[in-house]
Amino acid sequence: MVLLAGFARPGAEAVRWQVERITHDLPALLRPLARVLFTRHMSRSSRTNADVVRVTGIPVNARWMRELRAHDPRPALAAIGLPVLAITEDKDIQVGPADLDEIRGLVPGGAEIHRIPDLAHLLIQVSDWLARKLDRSG
Repeated sequence: MVLLAGFARPGAEAVRWQVERITHDLPALLRPLARVLFTRHMSRSSRTNADVVRVTGIPVNARWMRELRAHDPRPALAAIGLPVLAITEDKDIQVGPADLDEIRGLVPGGAEIHRIPDLAHLLIQVSDWLARKLDRSG
């Protein structure tokens, strides 16, 4: 089984981590505003059963956000009965690279883990890295 950019923590905690990563790289004057907007987004998404809500006039996928925040992947990871290859990018602002160690600890029998340097969440430029890995058998 191959896990690409998967988190190994409760969804609400993963979202908080994402917000911190995203706001950390903003100019200092924008950070408080961004945190307010994220908080408003979370609050509005949580208070409704609607699939889509508007936050500052922009439609956002409230259902997806509720489901993400409620999801905890740890029981599923602990139930995997296959060999696992877990790959995360070290510049990812969606998934913490440290989650790979958590995945390795949760999967029975461990997992082969790889942090790909200098890549973000979308695995852009992974082709060279993957070609080297596939060619390792000689």
